[in-house]
Amino acid sequence: MPGPRNVRTLHGNGGRNGNGDVMGPKQLWLSIPPVTRTLLTFSIVMTIVARLQFISPMYFIYMWSWTFKKFQIWRLVTSCLILSPQAMPALMELYTLYDRSTQLEQVHFGPGLSNRQGPMVSLHYVYYLCFCILTIAMTATILYGSGYPFVLTSGFISCITYTWSIDNANAKIMFYGLIPVWGKYFPLIQLFISFVFNEGNFVISLIGFATGYLYTCLDTRTLGPLWGMISRKADPNYGVLPNGKFPTPWWFTSLYARITGAHNAPPAPNNNFADVPVTPRETRSFSGRGQRLGTSPITLPQSDDSGLARTSGTRLRSGSSNLNEFQGRGQRVGHTDGSAN
Repeated sequence: MPGPRNVRTLHGNGGRNGNGDVMGPKQLWLSIPPVTRTLLTFSIVMTIVARLQFISPMYFIYMWSWTFKKFQIWRLVTSCLILSPQAMPALMELYTLYDRSTQLEQVHFGPGLSNRQGPMVSLHYVYYLCFCILTIAMTATILYGSGYPFVLTSGFISCITYTWSIDNANAKIMFYGLIPVWGKYFPLIQLFISFVFNEGNFVISLIGFATGYLYTCLDTRTLGPLWGMISRKADPNYGVLPNGKFPTPWWFTSLYARITGAHNAPPAPNNNFADVPVTPRETRSFSGRGQRLGTSPITLPQSDDSGLARTSGTRLRSGSSNLNEFQGRGQRVGHTDGSAN
């Protein structure tokens, strides 16, 4: 009988909470990690606002002169979250953003997120996103010029897809829900479809994959897994592990804490008992009398020597009234009782 297949699906818990109950829409939405939930909210709100023509979509597009000369910094983020005007490509982009970002935030950059509280748990993931968005925007500006407007959604999704594929290299993924492929080949298939069917901007998608590869090189301090495969390195984890060598700098940590208000939050309870100050306690010595279990208490004569009374508390009372005292004879196990001559 064949065993279970390792195939990733939408929401591994089937939309159920820890008790096995089906979650409602609000619970399902709140179960999404905070940074991913914020990205999805921006993407959906911008699509609705642009569709209703409340705000012109030009306020969401990235351009160097508008972003930095006019200090419209929000364009760096909004240009990465603009969905396609067509329904099916927009739904696929939204699902891909949800799935890849959720796994990166919970697994790659924040293991055990469900058991931790506070805004600082997503610090490293936010730094990764800022690095990737800035790198994609700067690279596109160098290639096309500072006066060219960009929609960076395809590059952003390609970047997080590449980082996601490293953690899911040997997992089978249902491509478009139909074709199972290995996770390590998913970025190449996505790039091929972008080139052949012109879904998104192929060059921007290529920049996104290159940015994800650059982050991997910095995070492992290697030339990346592609160089390891070409040079046939003996270590199969070359360019993948160990990671964590591109840490979040202190200035970003401090800035993030001020923006999120984490520096004003009460300190978390410390479970390290070594840091708990030791206070002197009053100690008392035992001054009563002891008694062996199964025996009657003994009445000691009055004496001026209190020390003698404390040391004589374990004396047994003799006599036939002590029913718990053993009166027979001992015998070694395995020997028969012999008659005394």
